[in-house]
Amino acid sequence: MANFKVDVVGKITNFDLSAKDAVMSILEAVINSIHSILERQSQDHSFQDGYINIIVDKNKDNLFGKEISSVTIEDNGVGFTTENMDSFLTIESQRKIKYGGKGVGRFSWLKVFSQAEIVSNYFENSAFYKREFIFNAKDDIDAIPQDSDISEYKTIVKLVNPHQELQPFLNKSIEALAKIIAKHALYYLISNPIKIKISENENEVFVNELVSNNIQEINSSRFRTKNYDFEIKHYKINKSFINHNEVLLTADSRLVESYNVEKLMPILSGWVDSFECYYAGIVSSEYLNTHVQANRLGFNISEESGELDPYPCMKDIKDKIISEIMFVLKDDINNIQKETYDKVVNYIENQKPEYSVLKHYCDEKLRLIKPNLKGDKLDDELHRIYRGLERESRDKIRVLIDEKDIFGSNYKEVFLEEFSKFDDCSKSNLAKYITYRKIIIELLESALKRNNDGYTKEEVIHNILFPMRSTNEEYGPCSHNLWLIDDRLSYMSYIASDKKIIDGKNRPDILCMDTPSVFKSDNYSGTHDSLTIIELKRPMRNDYNDESNPMVQMLDYVSAIRDGKAETHDGRLINADSNTRFYLYAICDINKSLLRILNRDDYKPLPDRLGYYKYHSGYNSQIEVLSFDKLVNDARIRNRIFIETLGGMVSFDKL
Repeated sequence: MANFKVDVVGKITNFDLSAKDAVMSILEAVINSIHSILERQSQDHSFQDGYINIIVDKNKDNLFGKEISSVTIEDNGVGFTTENMDSFLTIESQRKIKYGGKGVGRFSWLKVFSQAEIVSNYFENSAFYKREFIFNAKDDIDAIPQDSDISEYKTIVKLVNPHQELQPFLNKSIEALAKIIAKHALYYLISNPIKIKISENENEVFVNELVSNNIQEINSSRFRTKNYDFEIKHYKINKSFINHNEVLLTADSRLVESYNVEKLMPILSGWVDSFECYYAGIVSSEYLNTHVQANRLGFNISEESGELDPYPCMKDIKDKIISEIMFVLKDDINNIQKETYDKVVNYIENQKPEYSVLKHYCDEKLRLIKPNLKGDKLDDELHRIYRGLERESRDKIRVLIDEKDIFGSNYKEVFLEEFSKFDDCSKSNLAKYITYRKIIIELLESALKRNNDGYTKEEVIHNILFPMRSTNEEYGPCSHNLWLIDDRLSYMSYIASDKKIIDGKNRPDILCMDTPSVFKSDNYSGTHDSLTIIELKRPMRNDYNDESNPMVQMLDYVSAIRDGKAETHDGRLINADSNTRFYLYAICDINKSLLRILNRDDYKPLPDRLGYYKYHSGYNSQIEVLSFDKLVNDARIRNRIFIETLGGMVSFDKL
């Protein structure tokens, strides 16, 4: 009878293993099997057929699917020899220190499972023996060896009955478990052909195939920091195996920590080559071996340290790792940067010309943009860079203005340089506005086309110009697109869309009021300088007559306003006298029925023949009848002056 010399329950209780790391108990058993096989290989150099079979048994269903009842790990390593059994019974044994063993891993089994059932067939003193025992929270273990009638190496560790609260963290598919094991023992599996199979019922996965089919070593390198040596092996790994570029920090050939390379090198946020592979670097060092925590879930290494500290901190190690990765992957990184830069520039030129200024002043920052950013995320990153440039330029100009010696020898040169940069930023804002106008013009063009239901209804056109049944007081001064008709309409003090101004059913489509500049205010109630009325008609309408046409309709509104019969939507009288100029716009297609009225009433054609005009002296009204084609054409022409102001920042064909 053999006994532990410590309180086993206390050791299990104090063993540091969180619920989310419950699978570590299985990994510890697998690593023990690997060490057992390595020990047999060291005794028999001809032995190369090491294997580990992992069998997952599940029973009843629950909310998470079938629950795990046991996990069995079988191997053909050296087994529980007398020396290994003594080590097993010795807390924190140094028996496997050459493999980095801490002598406590087996307690993770009981942290997660109720017990471990162990049967080991091993060779010792020229004969095979069998040792069978149960490892649980009790202090006594009966592990007396017996003669074996089986002449082969075989050890079985069966982890039985996981604690119920840990089931959700253990219940993984065998495919997922295979990836976890492969990643944890990657250093071993790359250098040693130990065959590891995981099975559940009729399904099985071979971990070695997972490694060999997905991993390619590309290089290895060494670095030194604060007199400590490190080795890093560089691999390209298929995207089906891992989903990001990462570095694996190992101790004694076992994974301890991993981190996403993207956090330190944003350029490596996606695949590193055209074969859709990710990068993985496996770092090893005697320094890491001696500083790993007992539970192997971290290192006793500070994140940062002073320059005089003789021991490397994590920042020292990671900085060196980045340098090594940059050197080994320099060709891949250059390709990624070029491809990403080309995509960003193409996006700017074709979709976001307002950021064109960045190509001149922030080229290096554009080259450092993370790959694979699309849509809003790319736009956010470009906006961040742009805002930084704009803020930097503005601040420098302010400093220059505030300097006392403004006539210094290089003041003018520096000031003009910064002012030119700030001016280009302003042009970028203009480019953004031009792009917006381009989209609105295209939207209007699309709305004018005939569809399966015929031509677009009037309200669709109306809402493009200005939201129906609303005012600029509700939506703000820049919430409409009346610039499609005339840019000056953007600055009217009051705009009402489809709001009743007189008794009856008729209401102007859009009414714009201006106030004398000296009286500009939100509550002005005096006589207006000018009033604008806009009437919209359905595209291709052709049933106008003398009583029903947009010109007569607008002049009736003028009469009502002059007679003091018109009020704003909130009851304020619309004041107009003989000096108030009315601008009347009829937006419609000019066809035969309307053309007959225009010719009879002496309307004059505009130079492009796409519209007509007339000044009505009796109403002090300038009337323009504009076709939809003219509306679109003129909007495009007016945009050109903005494009020319940009000095080639945006080309005509892109807008």
